[in-house]
Amino acid sequence: GIVKAIPAPLGKVMHFQLEGKAQRFRAQAVIDERSRQSDISPAVRFFVFTEEPDTEQLVRVEGDPPRAAPPSDWDAPALVRYLYQHLLGRPPAPTELQLATDTLGSTKPTLEGTEDLLWALLMSPEFQYLH
Repeated sequence: GIVKAIPAPLGKVMHFQLEGKAQRFRAQAVIDERSRQSDISPAVRFFVFTEEPDTEQLVRVEGDPPRAAPPSDWDAPALVRYLYQHLLGRPPAPTELQLATDTLGSTKPTLEGTEDLLWALLMSPEFQYLH
C-alpha cells in the first residue's frame, strides 16, 4: 500500500522492502517547521539503493562537479557584484559599488577588506530580511 508519512529523526537510516513488485519509487522529504528556527538551516539528503552499500567499498566521486566553482582571482568590482547578487539578489547601486570596492581594496581584494564587506552585507537589514 501507499504510506502517507513517516517521521524520522536526524541521522535515521530507513529501509523499505519493495520486493521487486514496484516499478516506481517516489518520495518527498519534508522539513518540520520547528527545525527552521535553528540558525544552522536544516538540510536533507537521501539515497535509494537496490541493496545496502558496503561502506568499506565506497567509490570516490569522479568527474567535474555539477556546478563549476567560482573564480578565485577576483578583481574588486567583480567580487562586489558577485556578492551583492548572491547575498541580496540584486546588483549594487553605483554608490554601493564604489564604497564596497574601496572597502575591498581598490584593485585586488584583501582578506581584511573581504571580511569587512561580508560582515557589512550579512549584518545589513536587507540581508536579514531576505534570509
